[in-house]
Amino acid sequence: MAGSAMISALLIPLWVFTTQTPVVWGHVETVQFGLLRVKQSVYCSAVTQNDEEWPKRFARVVAGEVKRHRKLRKMSAQRLSDATAELGSPIPRTVLSNFENGRRPTISLAELLVIARALEVPPVLLLSPLGRTDKFEVLPGIRMDPWLALKWFAGEEEPPTIPEGPEEWHGVAPDRDGTRTVALFRDHERWSNRLVDARAQLWSAQQERAGFEKSGATADPNAQAGHELAVTLTQDLVVDNERSLRRVREEMRANDLVPPMLWPQLAYLEGDRHEQE
Repeated sequence: MAGSAMISALLIPLWVFTTQTPVVWGHVETVQFGLLRVKQSVYCSAVTQNDEEWPKRFARVVAGEVKRHRKLRKMSAQRLSDATAELGSPIPRTVLSNFENGRRPTISLAELLVIARALEVPPVLLLSPLGRTDKFEVLPGIRMDPWLALKWFAGEEEPPTIPEGPEEWHGVAPDRDGTRTVALFRDHERWSNRLVDARAQLWSAQQERAGFEKSGATADPNAQAGHELAVTLTQDLVVDNERSLRRVREEMRANDLVPPMLWPQLAYLEGDRHEQE
């Protein structure tokens, strides 16, 4: 596929923000303004309207990370191109070289994903120079700690606050910025894992109790009580984890989200509803 035909309508980066009044921030501590937050380690320099050069600057950050990870893996541009072809979406060597050298100022989202997979790197690591600098320009005029930027990309951090003037602060209400959605799915995975582990512990405790009873050693009241206590505690743990997992799934549905498919060993939690999902 020719390089010129590879440029997608959806490009990274896509965003151009403007301000009515240029503003300069220094280092700020976390401050609460109602629902709006100013995050620690967020920096802003003067911004002009319609900063058309910022997409190119951000693309250079991505290009630098692509080149760095390629060299770490001792891959030539041709080998990386071959790897993208093996994934079913070939990116010519010339396109890769032009992008890394700054002659191609954009990269499509599809290309970014294919390159990341070919490099065996999480896509967010190509967007944020983690461990390479203390801050970078994540939006026009807004410089951000790479770790906070990566967490924003992953939905774990609120968006960087964009000032419109010395007395005005624009941000996103916590329930509207998507971080809660990501948190719910992380909670779902965590409680699912904990429930599976608790059920395994319960089975083990029940087996040990059954073995103890079969051994004929039930005359020892202390040992008998110990086995009964182990079963009771693990049963309580299972119930607590079931309750937590159900609560997460209920909150997902309350927010018009489709919960993940339950693992087969946990399908009993929703019965017929699980079959419908």
